Amino acid sequence: MVADGSCRIRLRRQYSIDRQFLHARRGQLEVALFVLSLVHDRLAVWCYNASMTSRTAFERLVHEALDTLPQPLLDRLDNVAVVVESQPTWEQRRKMRLRPGHTLLGLYEGIPRTVRDQGYNLVLPDKISIFQEPILAMCRTEEEVRQAVQRVVLHELAHHFGLSDDHLRAIDAY
Repeated sequence: MVADGSCRIRLRRQYSIDRQFLHARRGQLEVALFVLSLVHDRLAVWCYNASMTSRTAFERLVHEALDTLPQPLLDRLDNVAVVVESQPTWEQRRKMRLRPGHTLLGLYEGIPRTVRDQGYNLVLPDKISIFQEPILAMCRTEEEVRQAVQRVVLHELAHHFGLSDDHLRAIDAY
């Protein structure tokens, strides 16, 4: 974070001379800060235990989290794919309006079951992305990773069933 913060200060000083120039360069600054945040996230991941950084081990944790769900809930999952990705894409970060230095642990993209109607057919599956590197960056032990994956999977499944972030906060599910 120190590297990200110091670079941000340096970039602001460099472009603070002319406000119009700053406005014109805003997109480039956002990209630069995004890249710096990715570098910071990657450094944190590289410092983590190498046994958990393998994609296969992480996918196994996601499958375990799904296997712990009660059967009635699993039976109600409809047209949804759960995937593991390294990091959120630039487009996903932009769509979620994330500031530089912030990231996503998971993302639900699709039509919640509560919104679907009779015209819902022949559509691509909803997608739940679980982001490996941000989760590994925030955890220090394998047990913390397991708990974080469980929490993120449940959170994103709640979106599939129509619960918003506001509703999840209201029921203290965070």
